[in-house]
Amino acid sequence: SETKTAGFKKDISKQIEFLAEKVDEMSLGEIDCMLKETKERKDKVNAMTMEEIENMDNFGPHVSGCLAKPPPKLTENHSNVPCARADVKIRYHPDKGRYLVVEKDVGPGEILLIEKPYSSILLPEFYTTHCQTCYQRVSAPMPCWCCSKVRFCSDECRLDAWESFHKIECQQLDLISGANLGKNAMLAFRILTSSGKIYLEYVVNKVKEELEKPENEGGGPEKLGFNEEGVYDAADYRTIYTLVGNTKQRGVGDLFKRGLMAAFMLKILELTPFFFNGGSDPRNVKVQDKILVGGILLTHLQNLPCNAHEIAEIEIPSGSVKDSVQSEIGAAAYGTLSLINHSCDPNVVRHYHSSHAVVRTVRSLQAGDEILDNYGYHYAVMAREERQRKLYNQYYFNCNCIPCNNSWATYTSLSQAAVPLAGTQPEQAKQIISEHHKATKQYKKAFDYVLSGKFSMFSEALPILLEHLTFLDKNITRPIREYNDCQEAVKQCYSVEGNSYRTKVNSKK
Repeated sequence: SETKTAGFKKDISKQIEFLAEKVDEMSLGEIDCMLKETKERKDKVNAMTMEEIENMDNFGPHVSGCLAKPPPKLTENHSNVPCARADVKIRYHPDKGRYLVVEKDVGPGEILLIEKPYSSILLPEFYTTHCQTCYQRVSAPMPCWCCSKVRFCSDECRLDAWESFHKIECQQLDLISGANLGKNAMLAFRILTSSGKIYLEYVVNKVKEELEKPENEGGGPEKLGFNEEGVYDAADYRTIYTLVGNTKQRGVGDLFKRGLMAAFMLKILELTPFFFNGGSDPRNVKVQDKILVGGILLTHLQNLPCNAHEIAEIEIPSGSVKDSVQSEIGAAAYGTLSLINHSCDPNVVRHYHSSHAVVRTVRSLQAGDEILDNYGYHYAVMAREERQRKLYNQYYFNCNCIPCNNSWATYTSLSQAAVPLAGTQPEQAKQIISEHHKATKQYKKAFDYVLSGKFSMFSEALPILLEHLTFLDKNITRPIREYNDCQEAVKQCYSVEGNSYRTKVNSKK
């Protein structure tokens, strides 16, 4: 509100006056000495490499126990899909919509995508322990200037949140989080507050124009989400607005419930400065603006349940990776990541660095293969019938992946015997079994490093695990329990580089 803003400006003015008085009291010698010290510190930092800064013991999120490193970087970005590497392409098929493929052979452990979400939220139960902006754990939290609900790790994160979305949400957080609408509704709300009405209206009108274009003029469903320059930019709202919502598959009751939620959220927005920069008056919001914004909310209440992703953090007890627990601390909307289809036997895995999603391969891919993620229902931990039912109830499709079509067993019933691929000649099969026996010794040693939580040995173990996966892909028939164990060890090596938290065990006296 105007009153809050005026009060905030007065507080800042008082702080500036206080600092000005302190500077006036200092002698020229003291000021000169302070400037020299500042310059020395600046020169020292400028002389450091990024690797030295990232590995400083007294700097960064890992000081508070959180070990997230900055996300890695792609060696060569795709010109039309900036968050993907150059050999990843977007394809379209009427039966499965837009999807991603690789155009050359890819081995396990290679990065295919690094994406910053268009918009994201921290779940309310983590408001007091994690930064609202970067989702890192905080040991010395900073509050919001105007409310006591959220925490930040730094001035930069606090200012970033305020300018991006929090100035809109601040005074109505109790309504937003207290209504128990769920994470997807909160994420839909954040998409709007972080975008602004003018930009949303512009994009919605542009998308309508593009949908009316014939294919010979650059239209068609395969071009959805691309901007005027032919780029599928994850920072562009149209990549989120055009995600599939499965409206035709939903029942009347489902649509009515989501319409009611959209109307309630619209009422909350009318109580915020969303419609007016200097504070809003619900009586003056134009009907056409309400229809536009309400429609956008309803769109996201349908497409986010099928497309939103979790932001995860793994908690690792001291010296015991087996007891690691992964927690969902947030939710995010990723325009590119959402194009990846499901398989009960995925060939990629996601890890999170702050809110950035890093997608790596966990299987060998051949040129032309589709990139396949898992939507939470893996063949190793859930029976086929249950997977099929849950996938259809949430995503409205029947899964036809290899484990579903061939009724692969769950983990506890998987074979432990290594069998060469079908069609392998007897002499060659003997050689493969012999090589497998030798490779297994190295693999088990690397696997034990990971299982025992020897983090210093992970960098040594990872190449061995990836090489073993490649060997199994080329020579051994699946499913086999050893393959799943090796994949999980690889995932663990990468997870400690992302959002992770090591808990300390108090020594017994």
